[in-house]
Amino acid sequence: MRHAYIIAKMTTVMIARRGTLFGAILAIVALSTLVFNVARSDGELLAELEIRINYSYAVTYSVLSLIIISIACFTIRSQIDAKNMHMVSSYPIKRRWILFGQALGVIFIAFILEIVLLSSLAANSWYFSKAYSAEEQELAQKNFFETRREVMPEYKSRREITLAYAEAEGIDAEKLDGTEWNLLFQEALREEQLVSTGKKRTWKFDLTEDISKTADLRVVYKFQQANKRQKVKGTFELSSKEYSTYFKQEIEADQYESNEFVIPSEFVPPDGIFTLTFTNLSSQSTVVTRSGLKCSYQKGSFVSNAFKVVFAQMVHLSVTAIVGLCAGVGLTFSVATFMVMMLFFMSIAEGVVQVMLEDFGFAAVITMWDQFIVGLMKAAMWVTKGLQPPSIVSDVSQGLDISWAYLMMSWFPATLFYGLVAAFIGVRILENKELDKIQT
Repeated sequence: MRHAYIIAKMTTVMIARRGTLFGAILAIVALSTLVFNVARSDGELLAELEIRINYSYAVTYSVLSLIIISIACFTIRSQIDAKNMHMVSSYPIKRRWILFGQALGVIFIAFILEIVLLSSLAANSWYFSKAYSAEEQELAQKNFFETRREVMPEYKSRREITLAYAEAEGIDAEKLDGTEWNLLFQEALREEQLVSTGKKRTWKFDLTEDISKTADLRVVYKFQQANKRQKVKGTFELSSKEYSTYFKQEIEADQYESNEFVIPSEFVPPDGIFTLTFTNLSSQSTVVTRSGLKCSYQKGSFVSNAFKVVFAQMVHLSVTAIVGLCAGVGLTFSVATFMVMMLFFMSIAEGVVQVMLEDFGFAAVITMWDQFIVGLMKAAMWVTKGLQPPSIVSDVSQGLDISWAYLMMSWFPATLFYGLVAAFIGVRILENKELDKIQT
């Protein structure tokens, strides 16, 4: 372990002396500041900060990942090409510790750049906020320092609501062609979102925890109606099957704007499961889209969110560095860098593949072969998403509590698997081949 520490120190010093670290710091500060000031919203401080942080953070972190890939590939490849690796390996040091030491050095550089990125975002946000009133600044600080958890209603899948609508209308869905099936889905979705005059629409929520004695529940909603000038009138009612809790709120809200009201925590059932029912008392029908209703409550803190951000992104950057180093062992710098960057882009394209899978499974009849193909593609997608950055940027920009469940159950396993496989391959190349044969 002492040898790995010495190699890590030498690697860090070498990167710093070459000016790579200084150049990377300047690039990150310049890029994050540029994107932050170019992005625009509606002029309100909270909305401006959300958009600016979201775009600046996402773009700059992606570039930071590419920088770490380049540094990792160049670090080990340059040592091999200059025959420095031959000299180091002549000492009684296990080659796995050589690779581990270089990885630690690159990871330390990544940590410095991560702190620079977060500091740049904080400084830009603070400077931008100074142009607004003290009340708006206080509201923005509260939004970021008192993080909250956001919960959406439980919705059926597109296929489920289409089949249910077909059954209710007496339509044989299996006999429909693709065009007719898509039209049927549009009708089903319209029926799900439309709330006619005097009618009710109910949504089910599951908070998965008891907040009845802790935080009040904030309900945010948005209506869409044909007559934009007319306000939407109605009532929201909270009820529970298991408990006798009941709450009613009368509303008169503008359309196409986010409106909200607060439900005191004592009215939220202890199991966190409840329904919200809206009754439309307007003279016209209105529409509540799937993103038009959500609940949130205070949970977590700025400190816990900051820890999760640094933890998740350092794990990602560490795996990225390991993959870059292992590629640089057996390939030239240009080839290794190109290959790892392509793997990175494949990982961040996982969302596109996810949409394709949803479209593939959106049919009236799904055969066993279709299920096999979807399962195979999901497995391949899980393996290839190992270099995918954690999807936490939007949570940070909105002041939402980052979910440990998402990090540890959905994102972390694939990333850890990717890193372990890459490390194993890199160590095997170093241990089983002579360095003069590796060099090309």
